[in-house]
Amino acid sequence: MTIAENLRSTDSSLGEPVSEYTQVQRRIVSPAIGVEELKYHLFSPQRAHHPLLEQAYEVWRDGWHATLRELDGSGPVHSDEFARQDEIGVLSVGKSCVSVTGVRWLDLSLARAREDSYFVHWPKEALAALGSSFVCITSNTIVHPEWRRTVVAPPGGTSAPSTKLAFATIALSVRRFLASSADSIIALTRNDRAMGRAAVELGATKLGQIYLHGVETDVIVVPRADAKPHGAIVDHLWARRRQG
Repeated sequence: MTIAENLRSTDSSLGEPVSEYTQVQRRIVSPAIGVEELKYHLFSPQRAHHPLLEQAYEVWRDGWHATLRELDGSGPVHSDEFARQDEIGVLSVGKSCVSVTGVRWLDLSLARAREDSYFVHWPKEALAALGSSFVCITSNTIVHPEWRRTVVAPPGGTSAPSTKLAFATIALSVRRFLASSADSIIALTRNDRAMGRAAVELGATKLGQIYLHGVETDVIVVPRADAKPHGAIVDHLWARRRQG
């Protein structure tokens, strides 16, 4: 990627700026990891007492605190947003958490589900479009800063394509949804990030659009019939998942 930077470099022999504007060639190489080095865990935050879950909370807390501060300067995040999830999906390398996402289930035939605080920013017509269905909510996804550009290589001996760690994190939530009795999976995806494109690739339909923390955000749904969490990498991680 070429960028123009206003650099005041100095030639040591002349003591003068070499150029006010210098074209800097910079190639960003994404780190890669084999899928065999990753493990996928599903924890119940109300019941599990596992060091990896506590580490996942810290990754989630620090990541969202930094994100919200950058977006609109909003205050600290609170642990109950993490603990209220029915399940926490964690990708790990060894004993280290590299990504986190939350999963919840709501029966929209119940008033207490339709009036959940998750829907406070939703357009009324988007919520109405879900009817009285049973839905899976995926939210709170965060990738550890040191792993955000990581590409995951497929299982050895296969010719499948590599995929981004962030995409694998989201796709695994869709796999979890397909293993449930829910009718669809719903989420909010920021348009200034690749999450929206990943959602479309996984079968999402746009229900509406809002501004959340000052950022254009899509309200999306993935109906069961449209879900496409395919691929050797996701299959490998899901087949070897650990639940606790």
